[in-house]
Amino acid sequence: MEIHQDAAHPRSVSHAFQRPFLQRSQEFHIICEPLLDCIMGQHVKDGKNSDEDPFEHSNPNLIMPKVLSIFDEVWKTHYDESSNKSKRVLYHEHAGLLLSAISGTSFLTNPQFLEMTHTFLIRNPEKSVKSLYKAANFIIKTDFNKSRVGLRESKQIFDLLKGLNKQLIVVDADDLINDPERVLKKYCELIGEEYKEEMIHWEAKPVNEWNVRNATDAKLMIQ
Repeated sequence: MEIHQDAAHPRSVSHAFQRPFLQRSQEFHIICEPLLDCIMGQHVKDGKNSDEDPFEHSNPNLIMPKVLSIFDEVWKTHYDESSNKSKRVLYHEHAGLLLSAISGTSFLTNPQFLEMTHTFLIRNPEKSVKSLYKAANFIIKTDFNKSRVGLRESKQIFDLLKGLNKQLIVVDADDLINDPERVLKKYCELIGEEYKEEMIHWEAKPVNEWNVRNATDAKLMIQ
């Protein structure tokens, strides 16, 4: 089973990157932002300030078992019900939460984690930070918190994996939006997958994989 993991900072149009693979639901199992739902949900449940780092200000005895269970789900084999064939996994996570989850753990020496294809989705900070500011102030009516920008965390994870001699893939959000066919063809080539035309054509409809219980943080951090 092949696992492709992508880390993205908030407002990096990550859904535009995931949506093509949702078109191939018989081949790909999509796991979208489970740390956002699990960790931030526990953080709010504990009555913590949503602007605080959920790892720094939460009980690790409660958080880490959930993190480990999430990765167990990522690493297990998923099957297509109609064909009973195993699927490839596309696991998407926010860089800040992913960095906090793997820091101080054995993930960086875990063969299952290291064997994943690691992709970084980036966007021009002038666009992503402005979008985050707009989302905070005008969509969910909260103060802008620069600690949620996520660029530094993306770079830290990149450097950690690069230091382990991992071959990393970087996808620029502007390139993806401006020329999705070219970018997706190249990405599929890099991960050893076949590009299919259906990846850039779909019906407009709600996507169940994007539903999270912690909706406030989701509205702020996605897109």
